Amino acid sequence: MLPGFEEVGVRCGTCGFSLSADDRACLSCGAQFDLPMSCRTETTPITQDARKEPTGSPRDDIFINRGNGLALRCHVGIKHHPNEDYGVVGFELVESSFYRWLVVSDGVSNSEQADRASEVACVAASESLREAVRRKIPAPQAVQMSIVSAQRSVLQIPFTGSSQKDSRVYSIIRHPHGLVANLLTRDHSYANKLLDSGQMYLEEAMRAPGAHAITRSLGILDEGEKLDPGICQVSLKNAVYLLACTDGLWNYVHPVYLYPADTLAEIAAGGPDDPASLAYRLVDHANQCGGQDNITVAVAMLQGLKNE
Repeated sequence: MLPGFEEVGVRCGTCGFSLSADDRACLSCGAQFDLPMSCRTETTPITQDARKEPTGSPRDDIFINRGNGLALRCHVGIKHHPNEDYGVVGFELVESSFYRWLVVSDGVSNSEQADRASEVACVAASESLREAVRRKIPAPQAVQMSIVSAQRSVLQIPFTGSSQKDSRVYSIIRHPHGLVANLLTRDHSYANKLLDSGQMYLEEAMRAPGAHAITRSLGILDEGEKLDPGICQVSLKNAVYLLACTDGLWNYVHPVYLYPADTLAEIAAGGPDDPASLAYRLVDHANQCGGQDNITVAVAMLQGLKNE
C-alpha cells in the first residue's frame, strides 16, 4: 500500500479526500506522498505518450510567448480530457504607455461546450480590456467591463450548473533572502463561505464535502442574483512576476490559501528569469504531481519593463 493511502478506495491519509493511486499530492489539503517519482521543484517535460488517452487536439498544449514579458501555457494535463481551460495574454501601447493583461478561464466541466465557453470568455474579456486602455478607462472600471463582456459571451452558449473550479492571481516578489509568492485574490469557494460564516475552522472547512466548489462563476445566474465580481487594486512594488492560473496548477503549489505559497516561489526561483520558462516549469510540475485537471498559467514579467 502506498504511504498515505487506504486499501479500500484511494484516499488521502491526512484529510480523507478521494485520489487516484498515482497522484503525488492531495488536491484538497496539499499533502504530498513519498512515491518513487516524488513531487519536487526539479521538473522535466511530460511527453505526449505519458498522458492518458491523448486527443491530439491543438488545445492539448497551447503555448504563447508574446514577448514584451508575456507568456502563457494552457495544458490538458494527464487525467482530464478535453482541455476546458483557456487563457489570453495581451498588450497595448497607448501614447507611449505600455499596458499588459492576463486572462484565464477554468471551464465548467458539467456544462455544455465548456471548452468553447472558456475561450469566448477570455477573448471577450481581452478585447474589452484592449478597448478600455485605448479609451483610458480607469483600471477597476476596465476590469468590471471586461467581466461583463465575458458574461455576455458565455450566455450565448448552452450552459448548465456550476463546477468545483477556481482561478487565482499571484505576485512573485524579490526579497533579499529570495523570491516570495503572494496570493492577490481570494477564492469564491464553499470552504471560504464556511470560514466567513464562522461555521468551521480552516481544517474542518477544507475537509467538508464540496469544499472546493465555487460560489460565483460566469453563466446563468439564479433568479434575483446579480453578477458581482470581486475587484481589488494591489501594489506590485518589487514584483518580478504577475501570475494568473487555474486550479490545475494551484492545487499542487498552493492548495490552502491561508498558508504561504512556498512551492510556487521555489519553482519560480529554480530556473531562468523569463515568463515562458516559468510557465513551462509550472505546468510540468503540476503534471508530475498527477495532472488531475487542465492546467493554465499566464505570466507577466514585471522587472525591467514599464508597468501600467
